[in-house]
Amino acid sequence: MHVCPINPGQLLATKPAPGPEEQGRQDLDLKDDCLRNMLAKPLALETLALKRCRHPHERLALALSILVILGSVLLALRLGRTDVIVTLAGIWAAMFLTSLSAKTYDRLRGAEVTETQFPDLYRLVKDVGRRLDTPTTRVFVIRRSEAGAHAYGFRAPYVLVLYSDLLDTLSPDELKTVVGFHMARITYGHTRVALLLGGDESTLPAVLSWLAWARNLVFVWYRRLEVLSADRGAVLVSRDLNTAFQTCVKLSVGTAQAPSVIASELIEQARKTNRRRDRMQTGLITLQSATPPLLLRLEAMIEWSRLSAPREKPPRTEEALHAPTPQPTA
Repeated sequence: MHVCPINPGQLLATKPAPGPEEQGRQDLDLKDDCLRNMLAKPLALETLALKRCRHPHERLALALSILVILGSVLLALRLGRTDVIVTLAGIWAAMFLTSLSAKTYDRLRGAEVTETQFPDLYRLVKDVGRRLDTPTTRVFVIRRSEAGAHAYGFRAPYVLVLYSDLLDTLSPDELKTVVGFHMARITYGHTRVALLLGGDESTLPAVLSWLAWARNLVFVWYRRLEVLSADRGAVLVSRDLNTAFQTCVKLSVGTAQAPSVIASELIEQARKTNRRRDRMQTGLITLQSATPPLLLRLEAMIEWSRLSAPREKPPRTEEALHAPTPQPTA
C-alpha cells in the first residue's frame, strides 16, 4: 500500500510561501489525496496480530486511574472517613453484582446465533473470532430500537449482544466491522476490566448508571484509549479503511444521510476545530468524553492505518532493470 505522508512541508520549494488560508487549502488537498488513496485500496494487514495493535498508552492510563482511586482511599483513611469508604465499597458491590448478571439476563431474553439460527451471521462471527483470536463467545440478538451492540464477560464463554436495529441498518461488511470492534474488546480484556470497575452504563439500571458516569471521569483517559484500541480491531477485520470509515459515519450521522458525507469535508471540519479559538473547547470536551468524538476516532484510524500498513517498494525503472550488477571486490 502506498503511504502518503500528510506533511505540507513537501510542497515545491519554488512556490512562494502561502498565506494561512492558502496553506490550509493545500493541507486539505494533500490530506484528501492521501485519504482517497487509502480508502480506495484494501489494507495489507493480514499478518498483523491484534495484540500488537493495542494503543501504547492504554495500560499506562489504566494504572494512573487506579493510582488516583488508591490515593483517594488512603486520603479518606487518613482523615478518618471510613464511612465514605464503606459507602463507596457498597456502591461498587451493587454495580459489580448487577453487571455480573447482565450476561444471564440477555441469554434469557434474546435469540442465540447458531449454525442453524442466523447461519450467515454465525459464519461472520466465526470468521471475525478466528482473525482476532477471540476466546469462545456466544452471540445473541435482541430487539432494541438502537443501532448498537455490547460485549461483556469475565471469562469464556463471553457474550456479544447485537441489537435488531443494528442488523437492519448495516450491510454484512459493515456489520463485520462492528463485530470486530466488540470482539477486539474481548480479546484485549476490556470486558474483564469493565466488570472489575463496576460494569458499563449499558449493563446497569438507571439508578446506578449515573454513578458509572461519575466513575468514568476518573477513568476517562483509559476509556478513550480503550475505544481507539478496539477501533484498530475493526479495521483489521474489514481489511478496508473505507468500510470502517463508512460504518462509523453511518452509526453517527444516520443510514440515509451517510452517502452524502464527503471524507475531505470531514477533514476540513476537523481542521477547523483545531483553530486557536476552538482548541480549548475541543480539549475540554475530549477530556470529559469516555468515547472519543467521531472526528477524533476517524483521524486516529486513518493515522494508525497509515503507519501500520507496509510500505510498497517503488517500481524499478527501465534503466535500473538493465543496469549491470556490481561485482564484489576481492
